[in-house]
Parts: sequence; C-alpha cells; structure tokens
Amino acid sequence: MELKEIVLKENELEIKPDWERIFKRKAPLFLEIGIGNGEFIVWVAKKNPESNFIGVEVSKKYLKKAANRVVNEGLKNVKLMHIEGSKFISKFLERETLSGVYINFPDPWFKKKHKKRRLISQPFVWLISAFCLAYC
Repeated sequence: MELKEIVLKENELEIKPDWERIFKRKAPLFLEIGIGNGEFIVWVAKKNPESNFIGVEVSKKYLKKAANRVVNEGLKNVKLMHIEGSKFISKFLERETLSGVYINFPDPWFKKKHKKRRLISQPFVWLISAFCLAYC
C-alpha cells in the first residue's frame, strides 16, 4: 500500500464523490476531524475493519505522519485528506452519509479575538448533523 492510495487530493476529487467506489466496498462511513498523527483513526479502523474511515487534517506535517502510520498498518479502510473539516463536509459529502464523526481534542481558542477559529460551534454542529444518519 502506498501513500497515494491513502491520501486524497482535494483538487483531484470530484464534488460529492461516490465513497463506495473510492473505498471499493459498501460500508458505514466515519469521519475524524483533526487526525493529528493518526493514532486514533488507526486504532479505531483496526478495531472496526467492517467500516470505512476518512480523516481530515489542516497540518501537512501531521497528515504525513498519519498517512505513514496508516501505510505501516496496511489499513485499506482509511483515507486521509489535507483540508479543513467544515469545507470537507460541505464539498465532499452528501446529506445523511456519515455513520459517525470523531473530533478529539479540538483547540478551544479561549481568547475572544480567536472565536472565529473555533471549530466547535452551534452552526458547525448543525452542519455535521445534516450529514449524519439519524443515529449519528
């Protein structure tokens, strides 16, 4: 397995792609926003081989670490992308596509002047809910 099979490029992916075609199988689809070095997504993908996982990360440095971790584990049920979470959701998912969303340790951006940088907000939760299945 190679990095190019794991890391999807935003400019090479069609809008609202067929995830079953990309993963080459039909399976529940989970999203992790902010994958860091990939420890969690690798762990959860290994524990749930019957599901597909997409991880998004804004840091290229951490995305590369995560991608190498996925390759080293030989996981075929994980795809990664360098992109901001809400942009990924809006651009690449159909409504009611996700079986679950993981957001581990988001940066809280405590200062008032940094409020616009906060990932978790009421509008963001509404956005996610529109792309989740009823039980998500």
